[in-house]
Amino acid sequence: MNTTAMTRTASTLTIVGALLPVTFAVAVLLPPAGHPDTWAYPTAPWLFAVLSVLLAVAHLLVLAGFVAVARTTTGAARVFAWVGALGTLLVAAAEVWSAFIATEPAAGSAAETLSYLYTASSLLIIVGSIGAGVALLRTWRDAGFALLVSGAYLLLIATPVLIIADAVTRTIVLTIWGLIYVWLGLALRRSTRHP
Repeated sequence: MNTTAMTRTASTLTIVGALLPVTFAVAVLLPPAGHPDTWAYPTAPWLFAVLSVLLAVAHLLVLAGFVAVARTTTGAARVFAWVGALGTLLVAAAEVWSAFIATEPAAGSAAETLSYLYTASSLLIIVGSIGAGVALLRTWRDAGFALLVSGAYLLLIATPVLIIADAVTRTIVLTIWGLIYVWLGLALRRSTRHP
């Protein structure tokens, strides 16, 4: 597959991955289900597991955007894009793990360890996104701004909300963060257009 075709495919995958969580973010509007002390609460454990796997798929689709940026750039932008890709891969793994511990205690060791994985993956995404974004601002402004905004949003808005807010607010804030990747997908698509 040539670079243009690969970038177009990555563009589509990134946009689908960014939009996918919107379709099931409505789950937080359902009445609480399950035991309040479990990892899945306030979502029913079976639904939580399904949604976690779908979120993992969404992250893997967005991963295509990071890989496309890494494969079509050089220098610092490439390195930082790979850092963001690693973080995205790790957050996908965390989502799968989250599905498996849906009925575990929210204050248990499995949930605590998973929280560390979410933290590490988020830090990698933040560093990768902001680093690649800054590195690309002069040469690929559209993708640079998309990555910079995504990383800054995760750092300055999503992270504090994840620490202090309820499940509904966290879901809304993370869904908005995911939607920022539509911008990256569109930047990838525009980069394949020939004058």
